[in-house]
Amino acid sequence: GKMQTLHLGDAVSTPGSWGQAVRFGGIQFGTNYGTQPGFLTYPPQSIAGEAVLPSTVAVFINNALVSRQSVPPGPFSISNLPIISGGGDVRLVVRDLLGREQVITRPFYASQALLRAGLVDFSTELGFVRNNFGIKSNDYGNWLTSATFRRGMSDHFTGEVHGEVMQGQTTLGFGGDYLIPELGVISSYLAKSHSKSGNGSLMLLGLERQAYPWSFGAHMQWASSGFTQVGLVQPLSFPAQTSSYNLSYAGNSKGSIGIAYVSQHFRNQADTRIATLGYSASLG
Repeated sequence: GKMQTLHLGDAVSTPGSWGQAVRFGGIQFGTNYGTQPGFLTYPPQSIAGEAVLPSTVAVFINNALVSRQSVPPGPFSISNLPIISGGGDVRLVVRDLLGREQVITRPFYASQALLRAGLVDFSTELGFVRNNFGIKSNDYGNWLTSATFRRGMSDHFTGEVHGEVMQGQTTLGFGGDYLIPELGVISSYLAKSHSKSGNGSLMLLGLERQAYPWSFGAHMQWASSGFTQVGLVQPLSFPAQTSSYNLSYAGNSKGSIGIAYVSQHFRNQADTRIATLGYSASLG
C-alpha cells in the first residue's frame, strides 16, 4: 500500500543523480514503485476541448490511435493519456452528430527523470561497504550511511537532496531536473565534500531530449581536486572534467543511427576520449 521496501542483507546503494552506487551489507529502506508495476511516477499528460453537440473524440498520440470515446456537450478533459517517455504530439479529432470535425493538437514531453507534483521517492542505507565483490566472500570494509530524497515540486520540476557519510569523509549535494516542453529536461546539481585530505566540490549540468525523429543529449561535470565520494577508491583518479554528447535519428523503415562522444580529463593521468557510431534496423 505504501510502495516501500525494507531490505536486510547485501544490497546496492542509491547514488542519486551524481553519486556512485556501491554494494554493501546492512539495512536499506525506501520507496519501491515496482511493487505496483502499473503505477506512473512521472507527470501524467492531459488535453482539453469543448463540444457543442454530443460527440465522439478520437485520441491520437504521434499519429497512432490510442482511444475513442463519447463526450457530452460542453467542455471536456481527457487525462492519464498512455504516453511513453520522450516528446511528441497529442491530437484530438472531435466529430459531432452532424459529422463536423474539429482538430486539437498539443505538443507534449514526458521524462522518467521527473516525478509528478507531490510524489516523493527516497532511500536510506546503513551498513558496511562490500569489497572485492565476485573475488572474495564476506569481505566488508568501512561503515556507510547515505540517504536520497527526491520530490516532485511541480509537474515541471523535481528536486533532489543526496548525502553520504563514510569513515573519514562526508559528501552532500542537491539540485534537480527541470522540464522545458519545447526543449527537454535540464539537470543541474552541486555537491560538496569534506575529508581528512581536504574539501572539494562537484558541479553537473545536463540537457536531454528524446523525440521523433531526432534525439540529443549533452552532459558536463566538473570536480575539484579535493572532491571525494562513496565508491571512489583513489581520489586522484576521479576525472576533473567529464563531457558526453549524443545525437540520434530514427527513420520510419530505414532504421536508426546514433553517434556519441565521451571525454574525460584527469589531473594525473592521460585523458580518455571515446567516440561511437551505431546503426540498427529491423530485419523482419
